[in-house]
Amino acid sequence: MLPDNFGQRGEYAGAAIWGSSPSIDIRRNHVYIGTGNLYSAPKNVRDCQERQNNRTDMPSTDLVVAVQKSGIAWALDRDNGNLIWSTEAGPGGLAGGGTWGAATDEKRVYTNIANSGRKNFTLQPSTKVTTAGGWVAMDSKNGRILWSTADPSNGTASGPVTVANGVLIGGSTFRQGPIYAMNAKSGEILWSYDTGATIYGGASVSNGCIYIGHGYKVTLGLSNPEYTAGNSLFAFCVA
Repeated sequence: MLPDNFGQRGEYAGAAIWGSSPSIDIRRNHVYIGTGNLYSAPKNVRDCQERQNNRTDMPSTDLVVAVQKSGIAWALDRDNGNLIWSTEAGPGGLAGGGTWGAATDEKRVYTNIANSGRKNFTLQPSTKVTTAGGWVAMDSKNGRILWSTADPSNGTASGPVTVANGVLIGGSTFRQGPIYAMNAKSGEILWSYDTGATIYGGASVSNGCIYIGHGYKVTLGLSNPEYTAGNSLFAFCVA
């Protein structure tokens, strides 16, 4: 969906894939992935208003949702790419914002907010303010924020989220590597565990078990003392 710049300077340039995970629609035989880690954008786009003045009517179509490092979630018609709704889920930053992929249980869309710039992040519905990262749930029909939960360890929440059986799983980059299980409906933290090293990847869920690895000491982690190395894979299972 990035327009051709026809080789002109001062237009869009670059559409690398970074911070996006593909989604597969078997029925449509489509693979969806967000691009646009832009090197430049036209001045008239950079100068445009930050928020729309109008909202699209409630959709009745199937959606695909992408969340940018800007913190904005975009819901598109899965058949033609038309914009259905957009929501600022949380503050953006050089490293996010939303990164590495969102999750859905059809009723709600969930994303991490890394908050790499440590900006003020107003939580919903409490209106409390944090500078930590966190996790956000949006109504899939219209993008309305239903809840947002801050990382209790005051770390950034850079890894993708996973939802299964009414529980949302997210991890923190904090050096002790906490993983959190949240009530998908309310955002309440139900359980947590310190893995001992930064959590940057997402969790997998299968047959009553959660699987997740820890450790991140490359690229961004090299210059951040909160990021710690690790080499373990954890499995947490329901007894």
